[in-house]
Amino acid sequence: MRKFIFEKRKYGFELLMDLHRFENNPNVFFDPAPHIANFFEIMIFEKANGPIELNGHQLRVAENSFFHLPLPKEKL
Repeated sequence: MRKFIFEKRKYGFELLMDLHRFENNPNVFFDPAPHIANFFEIMIFEKANGPIELNGHQLRVAENSFFHLPLPKEKL
């Protein structure tokens, strides 16, 4: 399973939040394989239509959808 680890000093100084747009690199984010992260994930879809699978559940994504994913229960 792919693991995403938050890098606080990614930009040379401590930062506790980061932002990415799917348009900039869609292949990294929309991989059909499951992943785990050591940080909260917030996804905002301005223009979307279709399903997404989160934690084994099929959810419908429509325009202006908002998903907040909690930290995983297992430690990375």
